[in-house]
Amino acid sequence: MKRPLFPSRRGFTVLELLIVISIIALLAGMIFPVTTGMVERARTTRCMGNLRQLGMAANSAADDNDGRFPVIEIDASQPMHEPEDNALPLSEVFKKYGITEGVHQCPSDLKAANWFAKTGSSYMWQPYAEDEPKAAISIYTRRGQFPGRQSRVRLATDYEPVHGAEAVGGRKRSQTLYADGHVTLR
Repeated sequence: MKRPLFPSRRGFTVLELLIVISIIALLAGMIFPVTTGMVERARTTRCMGNLRQLGMAANSAADDNDGRFPVIEIDASQPMHEPEDNALPLSEVFKKYGITEGVHQCPSDLKAANWFAKTGSSYMWQPYAEDEPKAAISIYTRRGQFPGRQSRVRLATDYEPVHGAEAVGGRKRSQTLYADGHVTLR
């Protein structure tokens, strides 16, 4: 038997190679939007957990302060409170309740205006509940003082909407912590 001078080698043709590459590109194109959405939902969930921890710390601080929520200085460069109020920034108030710097940082805030770098917290304390009794919160407006339910009184919120643009027609949303401890995304 004679051996052929050039043994035949079966390899990929250019057409087969292009088909395989196009299938891989198509699958990657289908997976990429799903993974980015999952990453954003994970950031939103972590932010929600941070706000819940702040809510637990606020309620613990109220328990230690005769049932009254703490007085918190929103912007230390422009104080709103008298020195005798002992108002501290949000990043300092809850340290003794185990709230670390990581809890004050919303993971989605890093992509936006980065309020954490500016103020030390991605969350803005709402003054509605300052120095108010936890059991009977009153809301002060221009029209007067009104009793508020804990499930409707805001304690803290994102400085600006940074969550989930893909969810509601491209509109970003923010999370809000209420006095009863629940968090909403709106």
